[in-house]
Amino acid sequence: MKFTVKDITSIGLFAGITAILSQIFIYLPITPVPITLQVPAVVLSGAISGKKNGVLSQVIYILMGIIGLPVYSGFKSGLGVLLGPNGGYITSFPIAAFLVGFVIMKIKRKGYFLIFTAMLSGLICIYIIGAIWLSISQDIFVLKAFTLGAGVFLPLDIVKISAAAYVAKRIFRW
Repeated sequence: MKFTVKDITSIGLFAGITAILSQIFIYLPITPVPITLQVPAVVLSGAISGKKNGVLSQVIYILMGIIGLPVYSGFKSGLGVLLGPNGGYITSFPIAAFLVGFVIMKIKRKGYFLIFTAMLSGLICIYIIGAIWLSISQDIFVLKAFTLGAGVFLPLDIVKISAAAYVAKRIFRW
């Protein structure tokens, strides 16, 4: 697999952006999953970098945390974070980036609504994998996990991917 300077820059940039935006977080008393700004970074990595580079940027982000760099929300790191309640969300990031990149690649005319829809598919992927793992890690029913790990976040995440779709649309036009 050959990588251009643009590929390497894009992969590193989105791994770094994800790490930085994960540090903007708010813990809610009703859920062990914090509100972060990771979702826009993940969906933008797939949309802007493409499916392959988007996946690689998110894999690098995950690996940085595994080796001990404090890149997960709250400046946390380590395998323990991935085994905890947030692990499913974090490990879904490469899949979500791939999905967004794949859908964007198939869109001929990259209008805002279609970009938003592609990003929404990535968000749904994050919610499904994350909530299932939340259910397993916290030993709670799946429906409760979806409520605690997706339902309370949906309105704000819609706003976040709306903004990300706007950014992607502007970049595509540029």
